[in-house]
Amino acid sequence: MRVQRSVRFAPLAVLGALAVIVPSAAVAMRAPAAPSYTIHIEGFDRVGHEVAIEPAVFGATNGVDYLTYLDSVTVPPGTYVVAAPVPEPGQNSVTLVAKVVRVRSNVTVKLSAVGAARVEATMSGLPVGVGQANQQAMLCLRTGGSFTQVTGLLVVPTLVSGNATPGTVYVERMRGSGLRFVYQTYWQGLGPIYDEAAAYNGGLPGKPVYAQDVTGLAQMNVELRAGENSTPLRNVDSDYEGCGSLALPEESLPVAYTEYRTPGSWETVLNFGASKVVISRRLSQTGTYLAGHVYSQVFGSAVAGPKSDFPIADGTDIRFTPSQMFADPLVVLSTDCEGSGRAVLDRGASQIHSAKLTLCGKSSLFTAAARGPGWYTMNLSLSRKPARGIAVLLSPTVSFTWHFYYKPISGHRVDRQALPVTVTEFRPAGLGLSDDAEGGTTTTVKVIVLRGGGQPVPTPVYRLTAVQVQASYNNGRTWHDVTVQHQGGGLVALVANPAGGGFVSLRAIVTDSRGDKTVETIARAYMVDAT
Repeated sequence: MRVQRSVRFAPLAVLGALAVIVPSAAVAMRAPAAPSYTIHIEGFDRVGHEVAIEPAVFGATNGVDYLTYLDSVTVPPGTYVVAAPVPEPGQNSVTLVAKVVRVRSNVTVKLSAVGAARVEATMSGLPVGVGQANQQAMLCLRTGGSFTQVTGLLVVPTLVSGNATPGTVYVERMRGSGLRFVYQTYWQGLGPIYDEAAAYNGGLPGKPVYAQDVTGLAQMNVELRAGENSTPLRNVDSDYEGCGSLALPEESLPVAYTEYRTPGSWETVLNFGASKVVISRRLSQTGTYLAGHVYSQVFGSAVAGPKSDFPIADGTDIRFTPSQMFADPLVVLSTDCEGSGRAVLDRGASQIHSAKLTLCGKSSLFTAAARGPGWYTMNLSLSRKPARGIAVLLSPTVSFTWHFYYKPISGHRVDRQALPVTVTEFRPAGLGLSDDAEGGTTTTVKVIVLRGGGQPVPTPVYRLTAVQVQASYNNGRTWHDVTVQHQGGGLVALVANPAGGGFVSLRAIVTDSRGDKTVETIARAYMVDAT
């Protein structure tokens, strides 16, 4: 029997210790610790027998995930969501049970599956030979403007007399403000994948019956360009309505495949790495899809370069943390842990600090004490090595020279702002599946100049006086100016591709009216085929 009884995704936080009240100077004795109470949790299957469970306790009022997996947990007073997948011994079946509990004293919570309703999902119009595969159920709680997963379950088919038989999912009806339930399943044969999903707001549904016809699905064509660095592809997750997270059979997915989906909001997440648990690159795209419409999602596009990573003035320090230095330009969210290099901060001819940086590692933060107001220069270079089996790696190195005026930030609750430098994204059009252009042609490259922001203190913004683009065809030994034009409200660079083939490296030089300047270089941005 293959049943994953409990699935936990990205816990919000782990409570290390209960808060205490700090006494004021006028109080001679330490104030007593804040009260705390114990939640004892018991699980009962659908016939009323007590069974072992792995419960989750989530603070509905304080937003803390207590990540218990035990039968008791100590918490401060408040309102909590207590939930668990309750298994059926000897069966490929699990029930999702949850309660909202107000804790003002020690309390016992019984999560009982007695009387639970079976989730019934059907898909009509499927081709011959397509069968139901995995089923997933997830309970989420709204925290801020998004949903945080509380707990869930995954049931996979089992072999019965040589035939793959889907398991069963049950839910015990309950109501709770801010809760969202998502059920997902998919059907698969030798061709496309058919995803069915449903969302229920306000707790767990009492009649979870879902019917879908293939004509009411949205068609998604997923394309992974050749040469993605962190091969192999380890996980493909399809998340529905900001809550569900169903893993697709990535071992059987080709470079390009078709997936049909229930209309709604979906996030597609591709994870690459050394194993299913060691992920070094994550690409994510989210979209809202309509019935009967055809969509396309492309992953692994050139030019893999930086996305909104800026040095920051933090009080009297200058800091920088690279996180998306090799990002897919067409993907909104991505994480790459493959790069490492060095950052150097100078003031004039005097070096202030030099440090090695490693993406996602212990040395991922550069910080240096500034020496008063003035002009500073930060030089940064990060490189990544090709993974095993990758003959050609594009964007192996990204480098910056940031020249900026710095002055200490003070007088704010949090004295932090991005420095007034830039990051440039390059998005070439018309490249092939191997991120390649034909020799002797001209590639139109969309040029997007990004500025910092989002810190507590607004970033100074000065008028850009020049945006210059250069190309190199000999790995950066020589550089040639490229024509930059205004087009469609933005900038495009017209890059001539050498007839003999090879690689095109790209460089952006951006200056503003105050004198801040950025030089950004991406080696081997895309490939050119010989004519």
